Formats: sequence, C-alpha cells, structure tokens
Amino acid sequence: MIDVDLPEGSAASALTRGFAACLASVTERSVHELPLPAGDLSQALGAWRTWLAEHGSGLVPIAEPQTFQWPGWWIAVVRTDPINAPSTDPSEVAALAFGTPPGIVLSPQDPTMLGRATADLPITAAYAVASLDPVPRPAPAAFDLHGTVEALAIARAAEADMQLLDTAQARAGHGSTATATPPAPAPSAPPPTTGLATTSPSSPPRSSTSSPLPATPSTSPPPAATSSPAAST
Repeated sequence: MIDVDLPEGSAASALTRGFAACLASVTERSVHELPLPAGDLSQALGAWRTWLAEHGSGLVPIAEPQTFQWPGWWIAVVRTDPINAPSTDPSEVAALAFGTPPGIVLSPQDPTMLGRATADLPITAAYAVASLDPVPRPAPAAFDLHGTVEALAIARAAEADMQLLDTAQARAGHGSTATATPPAPAPSAPPPTTGLATTSPSSPPRSSTSSPLPATPSTSPPPAATSSPAAST
C-alpha cells in the first residue's frame, strides 16, 4: 500500500477517481498508469479488470462487505448521505479497508472516514484484488534479523483506545496472553546520613569522647631520704 492522491484533470466522476486512487494504492502503481475512462464507476470497472488481468490479477466483488473478514486489502464504496434521504443520486465515496476486523486506512475523498470500522459504515459495494494464479510461490529467503520489543499494546474493540501492557506470555500454538499491571513503585532514596555514629545491637555504644583513666596508687615504697655531710668549718 502507498499513499495516493486523487487524479486530477479527468472527465471521470468523483467516485471513479476515488476508486482509482485506492486501486493504485493497493497495486502500488502510479495513479496515472491506471486507465481512467470517462463516465461512472461501472464503466471504469471493466477497464480496470482488463488492466489487472494483464498483470495477473482480478477484481472480485464481495457479497457481504459489512461482515467480510479478510486479512488483506479491499476497496469499499460507502454512502455518505443518510440512507433514508430522498435522493435518486446518492453521494458515495471509495475507501480502502484493511485488517481483521477491517477498518478504513485510506479515504482520498473523505479523510474523516480514516480509522472507522467497516462494520459501522453503509457500504453499498466492495471489491478485492486477487491473484489469478492460485499456486503458492516459495517465499524468498529472509535475512536473519534481530530486534527488541519496545512496547506491546492492545485495544478492547475496534477504534478503542490502545492500552500499553507491562507483561505478556507467549504459548506455542496458543497465541499469547497479556495483562496490564501497574508499574512497580520506584525505590525510595536512602535516608540522609548524619554525623552520629551508628552502633551494632550486640555491642554497647561507644562514647564519642574519651575520659581520663582514674589514678592508680603506686605500690612501690618511696625513695629513702639522703643527707649530705655537713660542711666542716
């Protein structure tokens, strides 16, 4: 799929030009490579079927587009005015749908339709581009790629808000189960240290200042007094 704008300078109807833009997006061709005959959509469909057959594909109508489930691209014709409106020429636009459940991924005529579920739209016709060759072809050899999962998110329903997941468990053959859990609280910072000394519970606290030891009485006898002889006169 590529983004394609509406073709200009054509005598085709607005719906035909919108359908051509969606078809060019699916086939990843320039919209100017597609045939664009003047007239309504029914006339252009015949020209596009011939063009697609030359490239090995076909344009297949979808019987029940509101309930259609297919993991691929398909083009829907959506009525934009109320269905019960008294109009002989209803207003319709072409839009590109994709996914399961499908939603609108490209709407050249009405960008406000982007993201809407096809089950909620008044679709009057739909077509899928399919290959004319049903033989599966071997996939080309893929490179050994490595990556990192940055985030996992799910939605409860189409168009619902996405919810980030914190944990997910993958089981072989059973898909995966995931739960959203609140993030773990950040570890609290340790209390600031002070100048007070810390002590172990098993040892008595020590004083931060030292006291003089008590004086111990001496047990040795005092030295004997000596006298010098008197000077003779």
